[in-house]
Amino acid sequence: MLTEVISEIDSPYINLVSYVATEGEQLFDVIKENKMEGVVAKRIGSTYIPGTRSDDWRKIINWSYHDVVVSKVSLGPLTVQLQSVEGEYLGSVAIGFTKEIREKLLLGIPPFLVKVKARGWTSGGKLRLPQIVKIK
Repeated sequence: MLTEVISEIDSPYINLVSYVATEGEQLFDVIKENKMEGVVAKRIGSTYIPGTRSDDWRKIINWSYHDVVVSKVSLGPLTVQLQSVEGEYLGSVAIGFTKEIREKLLLGIPPFLVKVKARGWTSGGKLRLPQIVKIK
């Protein structure tokens, strides 16, 4: 019934999204091969509750991992500029620091290598939402 109602709505903001009820691992393999961002998985029969997190609904991200150079560390708030080994600007990180990484960043003098995880690349060639996972 919901499918029929949504199908009749002519709006650029409302779309009926296709789904896969089984073989989620194979679907995620296709997502990785095509360098897509990820997938939302839900327990069959569960309902979405706005504003809450639940094990019934999970966003599974296809992280990509990269070795990059910290070229600058700014304080207040802590912000880290990233570049490729060749010197190309790749973006910045200002969130998601663990206590250990934050302490190491504040002690280090750029440039130095780090491993980041990102949600792929922007159309402008920058890392999408990078997070530092390890200081090398």
